[in-house]
Amino acid sequence: MHALPIIDATTFQDRLTALEEWLWTQGPAALRLGASQLRMPKLAQAVKDLSDLYTTSRDNLTDEDGGQGHLLAKTFYFLCSDAPKVHLVLDELARRYGQTPDASPSADRSAPLTALDLGAGVGATGVGLLLSLDAARCPSVRLTGADMDGPALRRWLTLMHRAAEIAGIRLQAQTVEMDLMHPMGDELPRSWDIALAQGLVNELFAHEADDAKASELQAQWLQPWTKKGLLLALEPALKTTTRRLQMARDRLLAMGSVRVLAPCPHAAACPMLVNPRHWCHEVRLVEPTPMVAQVQAVTRRRDDRVKYSFLALTAKEPGPAEAATGDASWGRLVSDSLRSKGKIERLYCGADARLVQLRLLDKERTQGNALLDEASRGELVRLSGEVTMPRLSPRTQVTSL
Repeated sequence: MHALPIIDATTFQDRLTALEEWLWTQGPAALRLGASQLRMPKLAQAVKDLSDLYTTSRDNLTDEDGGQGHLLAKTFYFLCSDAPKVHLVLDELARRYGQTPDASPSADRSAPLTALDLGAGVGATGVGLLLSLDAARCPSVRLTGADMDGPALRRWLTLMHRAAEIAGIRLQAQTVEMDLMHPMGDELPRSWDIALAQGLVNELFAHEADDAKASELQAQWLQPWTKKGLLLALEPALKTTTRRLQMARDRLLAMGSVRVLAPCPHAAACPMLVNPRHWCHEVRLVEPTPMVAQVQAVTRRRDDRVKYSFLALTAKEPGPAEAATGDASWGRLVSDSLRSKGKIERLYCGADARLVQLRLLDKERTQGNALLDEASRGELVRLSGEVTMPRLSPRTQVTSL
C-alpha cells in the first residue's frame, strides 16, 4: 500500500488560510450570499447551535434539516476548522506507508487521482484532501461529492474549484445528490483511489440506540467501500461515536476481507473496548486560521486542539495472512498524560495488542524519554533502550514514528 503524496503541515496551513481569506472576501458573492449574513453574532450563534446538535443534543441529530443557519456555520466556520483533520490522517498514512509519485494505480502519472467525498456537505473533507496534495506528484484529481443536501453540494462545487486552484491541481469535479444509506448506484464511479467520509458514519446510524447493533450496521456499510480503494472514515472524538467505530473495526477484521491501516498498530481485537471508560481518539495542536480563531473567541466552544477518531481501511490482498500482532517496542499513546505525585503515566496500545499504562517517575525523566509526557494523544512512538513494562527508566528512549 502506498499513501498519497502529501505536503507539509506549514504549507497546508498557508493554503487553508488563503482559502479562508477568499471565502470571507469574495466567497459571499461567489456563493450568492448577502453580506449581512456574515455578521459575527449571527454566525457565532449558528456555530453554537450546530455544535450543540453534534455533541450535547445528539438525540435530535436525525432531525437536522440543513437550514440556513447550519449551512452558514458549516461554510464559514466548520469548513476551515475540520479540514485539518484530513491532512493529519493523510500525513500519518504517508509517514507509515511511504509516499509514491504515482498517486493513482495507473502507471501513467498523468492519470487523475479518483476520489469520493461521501457526505460531502459544503466541503470540509474535500478541501482537506485537495489542499493536502502535492501537485508536483499528483497534478490532477477527479473528485465526486455525494450528499443528500442539494444546497450544500452547490457550495461544495464552488469551494472545490477554489481549493484546487490554490493547490495548483487540475480538477474534474461532479456532485451526486443521493441517499448515502443505500449508496451503491450507477451515479458513482466504478472504482476509486480514495473515498473519504467525515462525520457521516455515526450520523447514518444515529437512530440506533444499541451500540452493538449500531456498530454491526456501520461495519456492513463500511465494508463495500474498501473493495474499490482506500477508505478513510473520520468521526467525532466523542466516547459513544468512537467506541461504536472501534466495535465496527473489530467486526470488519472478523469478516476477514478488510485490512486496517490506521490508527491501530495491530490487527487484533481492540483492547480499549474492554474498559467502558476508554475510547481511542486523537488530539492534535493545530493553529486555527484567523477567522476560525475569531469565531472561537466568541463561542468558546473549541480551542487550538483538533480532536477526532478515524479508521483507514482497504481490502485485504490475497496471499498469506499477516500476523495480527507484533512486538511491544512501538505503539500508540491512547491517553493524555496522567499526572500524580512524583510520576506521569500514559496508556499505550502496543503492536503486541496489549494496553499498558506506562509509568515514568519525575526523578527519572530525561531528554530521551520526555516525549512520553510531551507527545500528543494518538501519537505513534517507539520505545528503545532499557524498557521493562510498564516502567520506563532513565535509559529508555521514546521517539516519534
